[in-house]
Parts: sequence; C-alpha cells; structure tokens
Amino acid sequence: MNSVRVFSWVSALALVASGAACSPASSMPPNDEGQLDVDDGGTGGQKEGGIEPSDPDGDTDADEACAEEGSEATLRREPVDIVFLVDNSASLRPQIERVQETINANFAKVLDDARLDYRVILISQHGDYRTSANSPVCIEAPLSGIPAQGCESPPAEPADNPPKFFHYSYRIRNNDAVQVLLHGFDNPDEHGRAPNGWSAWLRPEVLKSFLVLTDGRINCSYDGIAYNDGNSENHAQNVAAMLDEKLRTMAPEHFGALDEERRYRFYSIVSMAPNEPPDAPYAPTEPLVTSTCSDVDVNPGLGYQALSRLSGGARFPLCQPSAFASIFRTIAEDLISGSPIECDFPIPEPPPGQVLDRNRVAVEYTPSDGGEPVLFGPIEDAAACRENAFYLDGENVRLCAESCDRVQSDDGAKVRVLFDCAVVLR
Repeated sequence: MNSVRVFSWVSALALVASGAACSPASSMPPNDEGQLDVDDGGTGGQKEGGIEPSDPDGDTDADEACAEEGSEATLRREPVDIVFLVDNSASLRPQIERVQETINANFAKVLDDARLDYRVILISQHGDYRTSANSPVCIEAPLSGIPAQGCESPPAEPADNPPKFFHYSYRIRNNDAVQVLLHGFDNPDEHGRAPNGWSAWLRPEVLKSFLVLTDGRINCSYDGIAYNDGNSENHAQNVAAMLDEKLRTMAPEHFGALDEERRYRFYSIVSMAPNEPPDAPYAPTEPLVTSTCSDVDVNPGLGYQALSRLSGGARFPLCQPSAFASIFRTIAEDLISGSPIECDFPIPEPPPGQVLDRNRVAVEYTPSDGGEPVLFGPIEDAAACRENAFYLDGENVRLCAESCDRVQSDDGAKVRVLFDCAVVLR
C-alpha cells in the first residue's frame, strides 16, 4: 500500500514570511469513514458527498508529514498601472530634481519590496532640466532603461524598461496636463514612439492610478470640450465629473464603465497649502484646500484636488520638495494597500517523486491577531460557495467570496494551502 505524506504550501499575506511548520490541524487525518475531516466550526467542512482519500486505510503519519519539505509563495495582489503626469514648466526645476532622486528608492523600491505587479507610464518631456529652458525629466535604472548615472548626459530619447517602465515624452505646460493626457491616449509622443498612444502600454482590467505633479490648474480644451476649474470649488467639482465621465466612456475596460465600479485613483501633488505635518496627505474625505503653498503660487490645483476626492486618491503639497521621498513612499504604500489580494492561488508542484491528490486539500487561515487557525472547507464549484469555503478551478485554488473578503480585510494574516501527496512507487 502506498504511504501518504502531507505536502504544505505556505503563502504569506502582506509579505509576512512563514515557515513550513506543522501542527495537528495541518496533518489532516481522515475520519472514521476515510474522508478528510475538516473542522471549521460548522460553517466550512468537507465536500458534500464525501472526499475519497488517497489512503483508504487512513494511516497518514503526521510526524512523517512534518518531515516533508514545502514550497513557499506569496499571495498576489491585484496588479496596478500607474500613470505619472509631470509638469515641465521652468518653475518646477527643484521638484523635477527631487523626482529624479527619489522615484527609484522611495517609490519603485517600495512597490518592488511588496512584490506588487506594477507598471509605470511616465508622461512628461524627456531631457536634462539643468540645461533646458523648461524642466524635462530623465529617469534612470533600475526603473528606467537608462543606466545608472546615465542622466548626467541624457540620451536624445528616453529608454523604456518593459514591462515595468515606459516613458511617453511630451511637454506638459502649466495648465495643460489634462490635454496632454487625453491627446496622448491614442497619439504618438514627440519622438514618434508609442504610435498608438500611451494607452498601448496599459493592461486591460488592471487597476489604474494617476499621479499629477504640477503648479498649474486645469484650464485647457480637447476635442471641442473646455476643461476649466476656474480656481473655484464649484467649477473644480464640475470639471472633475466631466473628466471622470470622459475617461470612463473613452476606455471603460481600463477605467471602469459609468454603470460599474470606478477602476482608477487620482493622486495630486499640487500648489496647495501643506497639511500638518507637511508631508501628510489630505484624505479624500477632507474638503478642497483653497489656499496655496506660498504668495508666489496662484493655483491650488482645485480641479486636480476634486478629481482626487472623487476617485479616492490622496493630495500633497508641491512646495515641499524635501518631503518628496516621504510623499512618494506614502503613495506607494497606499497603492499597495489599495490593491486587493487576489483570492486564487496556483496549485503548487508536488515534491519530486510524488503526485498531488486533488481530492485531499485544505486551506488554513490564521488571523493576524493571533486567533485560532480556521480551516476553509472544499466544495464542488463556485455555485456551491458559502462561508469558509473554497474550490479547485483548473490549476488554481479559489476562495469563495466570504472567505476572500475575510482574507483581504486582514493584511497580516497567514494562509496555508495543504495537500496530501501520494508517493509514486517505482
């Protein structure tokens, strides 16, 4: 008779690494009927009709199972595409310098460390802000395809780094970021790159985030429609609603159809008065800030602020370039927390010389507050979904909606997907 061993696949939420330690719950002994006994407090449990075990005699040895090696993986968050809009006005030189200094270490690295599947699309003129009449941007590796120190003498054109980074080079003036955004959606940049527009780099059905950095306001027109926030709260809210409708009707597969959930957030770094402390964000629930950074600034970016409030994005002051490292880190962390954990996991490969028994599987969820682990029970398919349950779909384990909500609301939780493996006799 084949012996049966437990193969544990450990997944850690929110980058919490967990070992392949065993516990009595993870050994999954069969019950008296030879079926997998999953006790989840009465709400989960075994698949109706019974699960046929790999070992009908029920001689699974927990100690032997604990000796098995396991594979580790991290639960995936939903991917996100991030579109940067950076104003190239000469007045932005201090900010451009800080963007170039901090975007790798304090933005991209934070996302990389979180293993977030992200893509950055930068819409801004490429070049050297130190020698130009305006303020172009040059981004180096590891985010860009330009090597480190390569922006000391920038190449004539930007260098993409697929699939992580794409640079759409087009000059953004004081008040026309929205016009460049809409025009560039399906038109090439100034070098003839991206012949179908920056939208060709977007991934359908992926969450989107915009980040605008400007000391201007929304005052432009596109396709016969005027977008003007008028430096007033009412006009700002109106123009935000207009842009929201434009984005969602123009590309519902990217930004969410009007009758569906919005699929983007808009972050603003504009000439609004600082919060307290200066690098603290203004939350979407807070009112528009009508005062500016200084006496020199005349536009608090009310239209962008309104678009951030409408879409659930945060707002930051532009006049604190020394705080950009903290601001970028805060935005990156918000992108991570705002990207839901995907509730399906690829079925792992078994150890060498073994095969997985798909009929003997359990999902163990351990709350981050130290509560007792809960076993999610197997069911036949999505139609049978209920609380504390999951099903196998092709090569994936999928949590039911209630189980998914429970895991997604607990970033520090741990999930273990456990399989029985039968030894292949030779």
